[in-house]
Amino acid sequence: MKTKVSDRKALPHLAVRILTLPPIVIGVTLLLMYAFYDKVFTCGQSELSRRELESLPEPFDTYHVTDEEMEQIVYETEMETRDRLRLGKRKPIDFDNDRHSEIWWEEMEKAVVRHGVPYYEAE
Repeated sequence: MKTKVSDRKALPHLAVRILTLPPIVIGVTLLLMYAFYDKVFTCGQSELSRRELESLPEPFDTYHVTDEEMEQIVYETEMETRDRLRLGKRKPIDFDNDRHSEIWWEEMEKAVVRHGVPYYEAE
């Protein structure tokens, strides 16, 4: 994950502020942060988390993406993939099939971009 120069300047100040908090507050904050980024959204066979979007070779900045938007992104990814592959409701997406997998990733990226989720800016 790339950070902006202004973010790096703020990190020492933020670290000092965090270290002065009571341990329980730090623990709860970290737990909520992990829950936010690791929450898995599912539609059909498609599963996606904010952390996955932020771990791509060209990562997305998902900080401002709501749960509702994530649900819509995974829904659109599932539906567009099925449409392109001409799969019926009962036929599974075969993620072991390179074509199926490539189409799924393409449709996922299109859905994320359609929802206005920005890529992390290069430094």
